[in-house]
Amino acid sequence: MINGKDSSWFVKQADMVKKVVSTMPVHLQVNYKENGPTDQTIALCGSEVFYVPQRFVQDFVDLVDLVGDLDIHHKIAVPMFFMAMDLPQNFDTLLNKMVYKTGAASTNLLKLYSAQVPAVHPLVVSTESDFIKLIRLMAAGDPLLMELV
Repeated sequence: MINGKDSSWFVKQADMVKKVVSTMPVHLQVNYKENGPTDQTIALCGSEVFYVPQRFVQDFVDLVDLVGDLDIHHKIAVPMFFMAMDLPQNFDTLLNKMVYKTGAASTNLLKLYSAQVPAVHPLVVSTESDFIKLIRLMAAGDPLLMELV
């Protein structure tokens, strides 16, 4: 439930989104306005890891520069960037396959990873050997990752 304080925060964030969108290059403005949320809604993303395809890196850098000193939260800014750069149907549906662990942490969350469930949250990899194990598990879905280990 959103209370008055939360509502005010969202209104301020939405105002900053409008400000950034108005300064975007025309092609990114068009993408955002055609594919982004309506004037009455705002996109929010809770992810902490994002993949920016090489073809969008320069657009992403340019969009970050447009934000400048605005106090726009990354949970609001990142979805705005992606909706300006590409069509939502081209987004990876990773969140539909993510496992969220609640309560007591398992002793080995790496056991939950598979090509069918490529993300487990929260997960902390604290040793190099755990990182290598994680990359090997992730390589089942992306064989190019094996080149890292």
